[in-house]
Amino acid sequence: MGKSLTSGLVGLLSALTMSCSGDDDAISAARSAGWSDVQVESSNYWNLTCEEEEKAYHIVGVNPAGEKSSATVCCGHTTFVKGCTIRYK
Repeated sequence: MGKSLTSGLVGLLSALTMSCSGDDDAISAARSAGWSDVQVESSNYWNLTCEEEEKAYHIVGVNPAGEKSSATVCCGHTTFVKGCTIRYK
């Protein structure tokens, strides 16, 4: 195999197996669920709230009931098809 073909295959595999989950995805998921004034306080891959293949975003803001609250938004980072889910304490 040529060097450029190998590099292309590696790049394609990386693009297919890892999505760009970030703060904006977590904020968008929270807003779609009725949250407002959402901020991400922290994020990490190692947590007890989310599934093994998800990244956790600890958010604060105003929940759909109109109360200041916090929650964890779990976003899949291994494929493009995995979305985000809000998990409450």
